[in-house]
Amino acid sequence: MRVTGPLRFRIRRLCVRALSLQSKLGSLERYYSPTELVVFAESPWASWMDRLTREQPQHALASSADAPSAFLQMLAAKGVLQEAGVLRDAFAARGLRIADLSSARGTEAERAALTREAMASGADVIYQAPLVGPGRLYGIADFLVRVEGDGGAGSGGSGGGGGLGAEWHYTAWESKLASSPTPQQLLQLGCYAEMLREAQGVAPRVVSLVLGGGG
Repeated sequence: MRVTGPLRFRIRRLCVRALSLQSKLGSLERYYSPTELVVFAESPWASWMDRLTREQPQHALASSADAPSAFLQMLAAKGVLQEAGVLRDAFAARGLRIADLSSARGTEAERAALTREAMASGADVIYQAPLVGPGRLYGIADFLVRVEGDGGAGSGGSGGGGGLGAEWHYTAWESKLASSPTPQQLLQLGCYAEMLREAQGVAPRVVSLVLGGGG
């Protein structure tokens, strides 16, 4: 998928709207994920209820929230297995240098700093890479894959020196169980592209979905 101007505009507009909602709820300190932004794009009310349930479980409205779905938990477990298969077959089997950040701990900013360190080191692949971005976005990309070159003219790369942003940059790969892409998945990848722009000074031209067989 190519990351186009209209998609970037929509992501930034959603970030502004989500931040406005956060201010009404009394907190601008919290990060939120691309998944939460997708929920907000579909229904600001659902997004508000999710946050209310998580942060104020004693609230009367929170008691009406649905219990965790066993089916969704099963799909999540399958998704983890698919990610492991991609890591093994697409990257490790080829002898690529992999930085595994799946056990990273700390604040959002501290975990994102580990990703930037791995990017600066030139790792071929960064697995479970924490990223922060515009509008207090925070997410964990399944894979960041090294791409040689600076991303092209007008991408905002460092230009002058060597290394990250000049000699190489990273693009995002997401592993999904679905057999065909959805608008929600593309919006999520667009968010990762925007976060990568901040992390490396270069916006990836293309981001990728690794699709399964539908679960």
